[in-house]
Amino acid sequence: MKSTSLLALGGSLGLLVLLGLGCQSNQPTSEPTPAVQPSASTTVETPSSTSPVAINASTTVALPAIDNTWKTYENKALGFSFQWPTKGKYAPQWNEETVKTDDSRLKDGCLIVQPLLMHGEPAHVTLNGTEFCHTITIEGTAGTAHRSDDYLTKNGGQYILITFTKAYVDDASKFDTAAYGAHLDQIVSTFAYQK
Repeated sequence: MKSTSLLALGGSLGLLVLLGLGCQSNQPTSEPTPAVQPSASTTVETPSSTSPVAINASTTVALPAIDNTWKTYENKALGFSFQWPTKGKYAPQWNEETVKTDDSRLKDGCLIVQPLLMHGEPAHVTLNGTEFCHTITIEGTAGTAHRSDDYLTKNGGQYILITFTKAYVDDASKFDTAAYGAHLDQIVSTFAYQK
């Protein structure tokens, strides 16, 4: 009888623990690791294949070589191209689209998609002679962060939006968000209008 009572008590405690875990919030217990934002007006020229890039006064990042693992995307209709890496820790997923100048999400030349998830202020940057507005949004659950970087540039009567997305473990020892940001700037610095 005593062992049956202990089994019942143990089963009840196990059930309570499982129920308690099911009720636990899946929100992260800490904020995602912040990326180092470029200043309000940053200029970056096209780096050579392995140039380090200054992130801030005390940090530099060695960028990967632009080699045969990089592909070139060309949009003939809008007359631009850029290169992106297909391999590597910081190789992002991406898509591009056009945004009309009367889009209600546009504020001061920046696209504000999810204002509550924005990470820092929008930054106006010039990369290889082209001005972009760069905004970052980060969502996270259970130790994983989902980051979207929007680079928006004006093209005549519309804007070109390139969005890079990356899911990563929210642990600074495993994913360096500053290096990832510099890598994206390297990618966008290959953006060029065709003549």
